[in-house]
Amino acid sequence: MLASITAIFGLSVDKGTLMAFIGSTIGTTGATVLGKSIVSGLLKCIPGVGSVVGGTVSAVTAAALTAALGEAYITILTLVAKGELAMGDLRTDAGKKVVSEIFLARLKMNRDANGAPVE
Repeated sequence: MLASITAIFGLSVDKGTLMAFIGSTIGTTGATVLGKSIVSGLLKCIPGVGSVVGGTVSAVTAAALTAALGEAYITILTLVAKGELAMGDLRTDAGKKVVSEIFLARLKMNRDANGAPVE
């Protein structure tokens, strides 16, 4: 997904910069994802309804994370295209902080089961 978005912007991004971006987002959400995974797993222990609810929690979490990641990456590349941020900045502590803040803002948006923002 990230490579496709990068190609659309016509930018060149090296593997290290992508890894810095991904690392910044994973570090930001690690506890959230772990907590939802545990709840989902526990719900699946309840016969019948637990499997459905647990599967729904897992699917909604995955959709929200994927949407937030893509939206945050588009926002970062837009900043780069405007000259407000350099790709090399993503490897710095300040750049990683910007990525984390943007990603968290996207992650906190209310979303439907497909990951689309809802009001």
